[in-house]
This record gives sequence, structure tokens and C-alpha cells, in this order.
Amino acid sequence: MSEENVEITRARMDSKTRITVALIGVIGLVIGAIVGPLVEKGINSSHEENKVVSLPIEQISQKIFSYAGNNNPDAGWGTFWLIYDEEQKPTYKFEYDLPEDKYGYAGLAFQFDEPQNLDAYSGVEFTITFQEESGRVDFFIKDNASNNAQMQIASKRTGEDIIRYKFSSFPNIEFSAIKEIGLNVDTNVSTGNYHLEIKDIRFVE
Repeated sequence: MSEENVEITRARMDSKTRITVALIGVIGLVIGAIVGPLVEKGINSSHEENKVVSLPIEQISQKIFSYAGNNNPDAGWGTFWLIYDEEQKPTYKFEYDLPEDKYGYAGLAFQFDEPQNLDAYSGVEFTITFQEESGRVDFFIKDNASNNAQMQIASKRTGEDIIRYKFSSFPNIEFSAIKEIGLNVDTNVSTGNYHLEIKDIRFVE
């Protein structure tokens, strides 16, 4: 074979090699485009699984209302406002007034339309703000059998406080059938006129 023919053969081989390499490069890009998002999704899924799962109370069908003794026969007055901030997040503002000369009570209730199975969670968390330094109120949980348990929240300052209670703090409650949660106060706890706000109520793992 002449040197000219050898050079032509080498050129053809080099051309085929470059085409093969180019094809491999393209195939690599295609595979990367397909596999890359799947790998990223898998990583993100792993991170999401590690995040704390919570159930905001707004995702549960319910009735929200204030209540009080209203002198029939017990004393007490209470009301609430639903306020949305600029991010459309709700805040529940509760005001109550209890007398000093007779028994009275007031409260704010979140009553679920159907009993809620909260066995997948281990606690409840919320943010509460007292406008008066000496504010006191009880947080309560009630199950479908009307078992009721409560924990007292006492404020020594104004401003926000994040409160978290483990379900184990309420041993007599059946958390597979929760009917109602809320705030309650009576004259054994506090008297006078008070204002508070509660928001970011959620059940957490």
C-alpha cells in the first residue's frame, strides 16, 4: 500500500473515531439529562423525609368560637377576632374579662367537625402573645369521649412565646379521636381584662 493510501485510511479512521467520540459525548449528555433530575429528586426526597412533618390546624375542618359565662348563671365575657397578616397567615386574637366578685370563665375553642386521629404526631406547638405581663390562661385538649386535660400558660412578659407540649403530658387523652383544643380561663386563674393572640397552631412529630 502506498503512503498516500495509508494517509487516506488513517484520515478515515480518525474521522470515524471523532464521530464515535462525538456520539458518545451526545449520548452522555442525554443520559445525564435523564438521570440527573432523578438523582436530584432522590436526594431532595431524602431531605424531605428527614424534615419534621406537621399538621397546621387550618388544614382541619372545624368551627372556631369564643365562649363565656355571660352571667347565666356564671360571669365572664370573651370574644375573638381572626386577623390575616400580609402573608395571609391567620392570627386568632382573644380578649376576655372576668369579675373579681363571683365565679366566671371565658375561652377560645377550635372544635373539629370530625374526631381527628393524631397518633402520627407526638405533640402540639403554637405561638402565643400576651399583651399584659400578668396574663394567665389554660391550654386544653378534649377527646371524643369528653376527656379533658389542660396545661396552664403564665406570662411574665409581653411578646411572643413559642409553646410546645408533648402528648405524653396529657395521659388521659385518647389521641386517636381528638375533638377540640383551645384556651380557657376562669376566675380561679385570673380576673380582669386581658388580650392575647395565638397563631401557628400545629401538631408535630
